Amino acid sequence: MLSKPVCLVLTCAVALAIGAVDLSAAVLSADSVPPEIAQPALAYANALTAGDRQTAWDLISAQSRSAIDLVEWERAFLKSPPPRKPPVNALLQSLTAGPNPATVIDVLPRTDEALIQVGGAIQITQQIVLLPEPDGWRVDLAASDRLNSLTAAQAFLDALREQSQSKKQGPPGGRTAPMASPSMLLLLFAPYATDYQVQSADVEQDRAQVALVAEVPVNLVLRAVRSGPGWTIDTTRSTLPIDATSPDPLGDAIAATNGIACLEQLRQLATAINAYADASGDMFPDPDHWLDQVRNYLPSPPNLHCPADTEAGISYAMNENLRGKRRSQVGSPATTPLLFESTLHTDNPADGGQSWAMPPRHPMGNIVLYVDGSVRPSFDPPSFQVTRAKPGQRPAGQRPAGGGPPMRIQPRAAR
Repeated sequence: MLSKPVCLVLTCAVALAIGAVDLSAAVLSADSVPPEIAQPALAYANALTAGDRQTAWDLISAQSRSAIDLVEWERAFLKSPPPRKPPVNALLQSLTAGPNPATVIDVLPRTDEALIQVGGAIQITQQIVLLPEPDGWRVDLAASDRLNSLTAAQAFLDALREQSQSKKQGPPGGRTAPMASPSMLLLLFAPYATDYQVQSADVEQDRAQVALVAEVPVNLVLRAVRSGPGWTIDTTRSTLPIDATSPDPLGDAIAATNGIACLEQLRQLATAINAYADASGDMFPDPDHWLDQVRNYLPSPPNLHCPADTEAGISYAMNENLRGKRRSQVGSPATTPLLFESTLHTDNPADGGQSWAMPPRHPMGNIVLYVDGSVRPSFDPPSFQVTRAKPGQRPAGQRPAGGGPPMRIQPRAAR
């Protein structure tokens, strides 16, 4: 029979042995990951997201560097296409699909609508495998890339499966706007993850697998309309992505909504001018009476005042250099202004660009409707001169007025 002192020594020895086993193969929480393991993993991930590939290269293990040289390493990143921005419906979906529930941050009621700022975050995780070397732990490139590529592939397959399920479960005979699945959100937002933090680590004697997590903030402005004494979110109006770090996010949203309203008003005017030209032998309206001539083709009452225009009156003017010309006679329809934001504010405003609004009314500049139907913002006035097309030859790329592609208006802070 063993004495109590001997039992105590054996008990301590067993405890130490168990502790040694736990430390040699332990899953550690973020707070307990040793700095010598956490720091190289964080430095590697954050260097790559910041574009500092040399620092990331220096943190790769000697074994990994022996399999690829620095030139190949740089070329791999240069071949990568720039990440595409997530669509607005994915931004909206991320506010409810992430681990951090969406919250209302600020509200700004206006006369015709209410702007509601909501925000949340989606978590992006990455795995970094480290190997011990004489000068510290270093990144095992092949093992890390294998784990993360497998995760991306699985997320893609999950997204396809979730999309297929949502289609099967959709309303019979009904159509709903496509929304991004939680798996697809991880793919969409991963390129925008920065400032990784250690989430956990699986540590062994000769290997450490560190899980990193980054939160990608998502901020949107919803638009609401009056409903009796209250407000209802208007799903027919565009949802606006905003930069939450801006000093005035809702002010940026107002600027964006003003730009969208101005653009839509110019499109209505373009449709009216197009209809007039169709009925008038392809002729543009007379700049001295252009608005009177196209008024019957406009909604009643017409929207002719830009919300960002601080003066009363009509906010748009016609390019008077189009006087007496047909649409088919314009040699450069994509660069020849038809209507532009003007300071004339008269009944039928028209000139050769002298009344160009300064300073520009929108964060992206004044909005211009061109003869080909495209609508683009510009800080500086374009050339208002009209070049003539060659006789019998339709200028390449010409489209009827009002037929241009939609233009995306970005808030001021996103420029």
